[in-house]
Amino acid sequence: MRIEKLDLNGHELLYKQIADIIERKITSGELGVEDRIPPEEELCLDFKVSRRTMRKAILQLVKEGYLARRRNHGTFVISANPGKETDFKKKNEIGVIFNPEKEKKPHFHKILAGIEEKLREKGLYLVYGTINDSKISLAGKDRDIAGLIITGGITPKIVSAVEKAKIPYVLLGDIFQKERTPLKTDIIANNDFQGTYLATSRLAGLGHRDILFLAAFRDRYSWEIEQLNGYLQALKEAGIKPDPALQVETGRHEINAGYSAVKKIIESGKKFTGMVCLSENLCYGALKALREKDLSVPRDISAVCISVAGLDFIPEMTTVVYDCEEMGHAAVERLIRRVKDRGLKPERIIVPSKLVESKSTIKRREQ
Repeated sequence: MRIEKLDLNGHELLYKQIADIIERKITSGELGVEDRIPPEEELCLDFKVSRRTMRKAILQLVKEGYLARRRNHGTFVISANPGKETDFKKKNEIGVIFNPEKEKKPHFHKILAGIEEKLREKGLYLVYGTINDSKISLAGKDRDIAGLIITGGITPKIVSAVEKAKIPYVLLGDIFQKERTPLKTDIIANNDFQGTYLATSRLAGLGHRDILFLAAFRDRYSWEIEQLNGYLQALKEAGIKPDPALQVETGRHEINAGYSAVKKIIESGKKFTGMVCLSENLCYGALKALREKDLSVPRDISAVCISVAGLDFIPEMTTVVYDCEEMGHAAVERLIRRVKDRGLKPERIIVPSKLVESKSTIKRREQ
């Protein structure tokens, strides 16, 4: 990006000059939609201004709808011609609708924290409601709502109910159905394939060949299939033949389910040195079963947990973390774009996960 000189003797504030320069580069096409602008540190050096001045300029463009900040990824151009903010002045609240019946989400507070943080940045407010029997409850705030974020157990009936409300919306999480259907609106989702792929690849890279896959699959929803495929692909790349006896589906995310499943495998005499647990509760149960059989982590079994709760749920556990707060950020950013442009083509937006190493994985010992 070519840098223009600032008028140091002019009356216009420096941050406004910078914002105008970047805005012109966006509207002229020099910076395209989805392009990432240079980091703040680099721009500070180029414009010869302080970090505070540069941040004010960027926040101005974020507020106007030209840019969006994505944590851990940078700042991106999202529109060359953002819509007027009149809709958000008249309707300055975003509804978050949660369905607690189909799925309990212990990590919901992290998603909500991400949503609230991004809304504050945009000068918008949050209204929380629930949906039961396909009826949306917004405490009489319907007329003030600019858009909806739907999360929790999202069923086809809920989507139909939201459609009838004729309010722009995005889904934070996949619909509870076995096959993915053509998108009606945007879906913000985890990279389910990547999570199990990273976990299994790490264990295989440490020399583990017999890797237990402990999941709570029930109906083989689309994301469950993706999780299994990530595990199988990692085995394939490592030259490991899948063992169906090590693919365990408990049907429940409960601690006792993980405990019973792993206890049964150990008592059957089936050997494994690595373990991928697809939830925190399953991991707790599995560790309990290992301790009862005098097996320890990582001396006997190297373990990785797929976690949405964060890094502190089991101390020293190697974990693949789903970034729930970033999902909240992404949902708000996409919803604002959809409110401004009702004709926006629906997209499936994937928030990447990351592997955080700790003390529960070690190189496989030779037998």
